[in-house]
Amino acid sequence: MTDGNKIRTIRARAQRKSKGTKIFFICALVILFIFLLVFMYANLFNIKSIKVESPDNAVYSSARIIESSKVEKGDNLIKVKKSEVSSAVTGENPYVKEAVIQKKFPSTLVIKLDYYTPAMALNLGDDIFLMASDGTVLDSVSAEDERPDGVCYINVPFVTECIQGEKLKLENVESYEILTDIYTAFEKNGVAEGLTELDVLDKFNIKACIEDRFDIVFGSYEEAETKTALLAKVLAGDIWTDASGIIDVSDSREAAVRLTGSAAN
Repeated sequence: MTDGNKIRTIRARAQRKSKGTKIFFICALVILFIFLLVFMYANLFNIKSIKVESPDNAVYSSARIIESSKVEKGDNLIKVKKSEVSSAVTGENPYVKEAVIQKKFPSTLVIKLDYYTPAMALNLGDDIFLMASDGTVLDSVSAEDERPDGVCYINVPFVTECIQGEKLKLENVESYEILTDIYTAFEKNGVAEGLTELDVLDKFNIKACIEDRFDIVFGSYEEAETKTALLAKVLAGDIWTDASGIIDVSDSREAAVRLTGSAAN
């Protein structure tokens, strides 16, 4: 082999070695980068703090909400699925209407809650079941003095299911819709707070009671919003202090009022 060939061979070997060295360092850097990513993923985003933000009408403690969320400190924040946490919280806490989950990187999980307010009560056997205005069953109490203020008793057709955390089920689906629609109409017109009884046994003869003083003749379930608006207008007069009697709004065009008791003005 000539000197020229030897030199070319040596150079080729050197170039191959240099190229191999570069590939080795590149691979090493990639592996190191991947290792750093894994390390950061596994540790940097571990949950250090779980915060619960509740409204004034909160029923449950923050500790209970955190426990029901199935999330623990040390869990990876990125791996937490917000929909699963929300479902876990609402599923185990009937009063929770909505649970909004927020991730605040690098290490904080926030659970923001919206609560139902008890609106209706239903006597079944020895228990009184409390429900939200949309018919969601919230709780059961065994004594009248445990019923919250501002909750009205309801009289409904045959009940098929009354389970905490689920909607009340009646034998007649239409009766359920009538119940919630009429209560919503009372809410919309600002008279639900004084409602003490609501009877929807007969959809053509709906009855109610306001402040345990005024018996409301509602008539048919139709035109519920118009009738409750008329009722609100009558009650807004505020001309009776100790009066009681009957307010008939079955004719949505005009209310018939028959009262007894003393007048304020």
